[in-house]
Amino acid sequence: MISKTKPEGFKAVFEATGCYIIYDDKVLFLKRAETDDDCQDMWGTPGGKIENETPNENILREIEEETGIQIDKKDKNLQYEMKTFVIYPKFQFIYHLFKYKLNVIPKVTLSEEHSEFRWLEPKDALKLNLVPDEDWCIKEVFSIK
Repeated sequence: MISKTKPEGFKAVFEATGCYIIYDDKVLFLKRAETDDDCQDMWGTPGGKIENETPNENILREIEEETGIQIDKKDKNLQYEMKTFVIYPKFQFIYHLFKYKLNVIPKVTLSEEHSEFRWLEPKDALKLNLVPDEDWCIKEVFSIK
């Protein structure tokens, strides 16, 4: 379950980030590698657990590590979208969502965490085998009914 409002009794064990990188109305989606025990062969966005850093610092680091795309911390194209509260059967966490609009298509260099990438319109991404709750996030961020 995912929500924009904090559920009663919510206790996050960590915080994480995710970012919709956009070029020409298409979004960069990454396929998790077979070595990912929880989300093997599922699609999502660059992001990850926050480790002694702010959400902004984390998403910049994760984007570079997972895609090779470098974003200057002062770049105004990086926009904070929302804070969400995620409840999974085994744990709860806070998930910060960002959007980043590119003017030029970048070279994508995947980390070992991912096996493939695709540039897709958000509505088309809903047809993928997405990580849990990614469909909700796509619909919220891109106002898809």
